[in-house]
Amino acid sequence: MQPRDRSFRLVPRIAPALASAVFGTLFLAGCAVLPPPEHCDAGRSPFSTGTPQPIAIAPQDDPDRPPARGRRRFSRDRDRDADRPYHPSGNLTFGLGVLDFEHRTFGPGANLDGKTDAGMFQVDFEAVRDLLGGGATLRLIGVDDDLHEPGTSNVDTSVFDFYPHFTVRPVGGEIFRMPIRVGPYFNMVRQELAGSDLDYYTVGVRVQVEPELDLFSSEDVAISLYGHGEVGGGSTAIDSEQFDEWFSTDEAHWGWGAGVRVTARRFHASFGYLRRKSTFDASDVENTFAGLQFIKEADFEYDGFLMAFGVRW
Repeated sequence: MQPRDRSFRLVPRIAPALASAVFGTLFLAGCAVLPPPEHCDAGRSPFSTGTPQPIAIAPQDDPDRPPARGRRRFSRDRDRDADRPYHPSGNLTFGLGVLDFEHRTFGPGANLDGKTDAGMFQVDFEAVRDLLGGGATLRLIGVDDDLHEPGTSNVDTSVFDFYPHFTVRPVGGEIFRMPIRVGPYFNMVRQELAGSDLDYYTVGVRVQVEPELDLFSSEDVAISLYGHGEVGGGSTAIDSEQFDEWFSTDEAHWGWGAGVRVTARRFHASFGYLRRKSTFDASDVENTFAGLQFIKEADFEYDGFLMAFGVRW
């Protein structure tokens, strides 16, 4: 039998789509963070060679008039109209989570079920100017090796999830905000068993919404409730070391969460609950050295608490 070429055959198929999505997201994020170009002084164009023309000067507000009521949190320009609240265009957040992780399999002879503890590290970046923007989320999960039921071999399980996205913020008022995120995602679930490693590689599309409602706000401090919901699905390639073969299937997932966020000027902290479930259908049947084989249907589910800290600008 010829030695197996273990190169990652998905790369030629997914690289162009992922590269386009990542660069498009970074472009929108850059447009949201970078300031707009300055206009020329005294009504003179930088391309003009003639005499500068006078321009009309808008009347100044009465300095003795009290400022309009309204929150002016995070305002970089204290002279801007108080009726147009400033919302941060950039956000970088780091989170740590403590989870319960569960794995279930379905079908004849399915016995790789179990539940154990896990830890999660998450990084979120997002930049939005007015209505449009973009960002990315990176999520890493490590699971204890006693995932499977007693009497079965130990297994090291890990999850990698990268989600670059476009962001639309149709609702961005003082009290209530709700960004909507859409983009591709790349997910990998790796199970390292004794002599039979199993890797799930998934590429798909995900949609997220994250409403946030202020309970209390002042010029410097705000306390809010936030929610989180997501749904997505894609195509999965499964690399089985046991059968020395690639299998194909589909994946679907959903998740939700809620928590409390405290913001003090440019810094914020949050604590909340999250839950997420991924389902992989039974794979296509492949003709392997061991005969016709397939990978059983499987669920990966986790829930727990996430504590996050970040900065806004």
